[in-house]
Amino acid sequence: MKKQSIALICFLALFSLPIKSMGSDGAAQFLDQSLYPRAVGMGSAYTSLANGSDALSWNPAGITGGDMAVSLFRYIESDYITIQGSYGLSFMGHDMGFGVGYVSSRFDGVQETLKQGESRDTTTGILYGYLGQALQLGGSVKIQEGFTAGMTLKMVQEREANHSASGVGLDVGIQSEPFKNFKVGAVIKNLISPEMTWDTPSKSVDTLTRTGVIGIAYTLEKLTLSADFSADAHETWVQAGGEYLLHPMLPIRGGIGKNEWSMGTGLILGSTSIDMSYTQHAKEGVDGSYRLGLRHTF
Repeated sequence: MKKQSIALICFLALFSLPIKSMGSDGAAQFLDQSLYPRAVGMGSAYTSLANGSDALSWNPAGITGGDMAVSLFRYIESDYITIQGSYGLSFMGHDMGFGVGYVSSRFDGVQETLKQGESRDTTTGILYGYLGQALQLGGSVKIQEGFTAGMTLKMVQEREANHSASGVGLDVGIQSEPFKNFKVGAVIKNLISPEMTWDTPSKSVDTLTRTGVIGIAYTLEKLTLSADFSADAHETWVQAGGEYLLHPMLPIRGGIGKNEWSMGTGLILGSTSIDMSYTQHAKEGVDGSYRLGLRHTF
């Protein structure tokens, strides 16, 4: 317990490290949009619960969960159609876990705009498409019983119109179960932030914001409650949610995320689960989004 507490304090101290940004922090925003339906249905408060291949994006310390495969899909329809997908595979060996994942996001039919002064944009009538994709390689190790640490290396690429940018980043995380049925997790996303240099005449650079997250979760028989506390250079926010097993095969979920609320359910068939969620966004003009996922555990 003492070793776990010291490690947790040292890890959280990294939150205060300054990070130098060489450009805007609007790169690869699709990586900030949660995909796993169970997690999203619980308000995206999943840092302490992530396991297996879904942990590649949430908290790499949970990769030791050892599931065989995860396939996730997201669909949004508003002014244009966005389709996102995530596919992952993880393995668990002796006190170690390894995972590989692929995340993609694409949409078409976006109007090109030009800046006209500080408060007015005009459209050119030109439509273009966008493709963002990331390859994730992760690993975790059990330091002692009930305490794991891991990292995810991610190679990110974006294509927009006839231009592209790419970069490499790193997330690190820990998970612990200091008490029975009580879990704690922490992750630093973009500890090493990808610096995305576009192949345009201006050679503009985008980065991903470093974000620190602390998560807790408590399970009491059929009920699991969780909360995440997040902070970056611009703001802090809280996400919270829960899951209740109406039947061993039928969970229901609900939660409040960052400027959104969500709900979800699933069907557990032995080592296979099918999950779905719905999220309603607070931002005006953004429609609700649906997610459907399939997961198999060996």
